[in-house]
This record gives sequence, structure tokens and C-alpha cells, in this order.
Amino acid sequence: MNVKIVDITADPSIQSRVEIDQSAVGDYADLIREGTDFDPVVAFDDGKKFWLACGFHRFFAYKKAGALEIPCDLRKGSRRDAELYSIGSNAKNGLRMTLADRRKSVQMLLDDVEWSNWSDRQIARYVGVSHPFVAQLRRPEKKADAGKTQANAGKTQAKTKADAGETQAPVEPETTEQDEFIAALQERNAELEKSLTLATLPEEMKEEAAQLIDDLREENRLLRIEIDAVKKSRDQFQAENAQLKKQVAMLNKKIKGQ
Repeated sequence: MNVKIVDITADPSIQSRVEIDQSAVGDYADLIREGTDFDPVVAFDDGKKFWLACGFHRFFAYKKAGALEIPCDLRKGSRRDAELYSIGSNAKNGLRMTLADRRKSVQMLLDDVEWSNWSDRQIARYVGVSHPFVAQLRRPEKKADAGKTQANAGKTQAKTKADAGETQAPVEPETTEQDEFIAALQERNAELEKSLTLATLPEEMKEEAAQLIDDLREENRLLRIEIDAVKKSRDQFQAENAQLKKQVAMLNKKIKGQ
């Protein structure tokens, strides 16, 4: 069906893309003037407004072309229904999503009280990204909670050491030039492996594959950091436990001496 353009509300906050590609709007408008038919846009009718959910570029192209009406798949639903539809539709239709578009789409779900309860894999499938990409965006929340936990643990450890008479702070090993050189070689090797992997893929798959490789490498890096933190906590606990055992042994000797 055709709907009057003035009756459709194109709320920018519903649009899951970062921005409207004005060059695409211009190209579409030229085609519309030449008589090209585009797929209908999708809008949701809540009884008061028609909320545009899919087809923002087509919508603005019809306006630019001077059209009064636009083909529209009008459905019953709320503004919220339109927002959720918008998030999932761009992964399947229209212009290719940029990395910023993918990030915004995922973040819209993570910022919502209800949708944020979806698993990383559910969100990834809905938006059309990898689940490590979702996990990476969700991780800052976990990092904040982990940071508070580590800070509290640090205070407890400091108090335990003070009570035990231990004043010597643990010395972190210094990073040598050799360590930095090895790290640089490992990074270079990873880049070469990535290039070789991409070289064997069809051109249309390279961009998505490159993003997936970067997402996995970042997830792996963060996991290594977490593992190192756990190891350090374990070592500190063992050192404190050994110190307490020494104190207990000294107290036992004093008791027996009395």
C-alpha cells in the first residue's frame, strides 16, 4: 500500500545506523525520478503515529525526489516494536553495515533493560555480527564490576599484610627491550597469519572475515589479561598463607615455651 510521507514519523533514535548516507539518498532519488520501484519501507502503527522501522534511506530519497506517497508495509505495533525491527533489519537489507553501525545496533540492545538479558549469541544472530564482538561491547560493564572487586580485594590484602607485619610491597617485573621485541614479533606474526587467511577467501567475504579475526584476537587478548590477574591473585594468596603459617608456628613455640 502507499502511505503519505507526511504521515510517517522517521525518529532518528529508532534508526540503528550511525548516520544517513546522503550520497545513497541522492542516488536513490535519481532512480525514483526515473521511475524505478523500490521495496516498501516498513512502519509500525500504534494508533497515533506510523513509526518508520526500516527503509530510512528510501524514505528520505522519496522526500528528496518530491514524492507525496511511498510504498509502505504498515504493521500494527509500538515505537518499541519499530526500534527492535530496525536493529535486526539492517543486517539483512539495504546498504552494507559499517563497523560503527554494527556497534550501535549491538549497543542499542545492551542499553535496554529487557533486550540486554539476551545472550551474546542471541544478540549476535539478531544483529548479524560475531558473538565475541557482542561480548567485547558488553565487557566494560563486567570490567567495572571486576574493578570494584579487585579494589576491595586489594584493600583486604593490604590490611592482612599490615597485620602480619609485612611492609615490603610486591615488585612487578620490569619489561625489558627483549620482551617488547618478542611482543612486536608476535603481533607481526599474527598480522601475517591474518593476511594469508584473507588471501584465500572470496573478495565479498574478506571484510567480514577480517572483522571476525580482529574480534577473536581481541577476545583472546582480554582472556589472557584475566588469566594473568587470576594467577597473580593466586600467588599473592599463597604468599600470604605461607606468612600466616609462619606466624602460627612462632605462636605455638611461644606457647610451648611458657
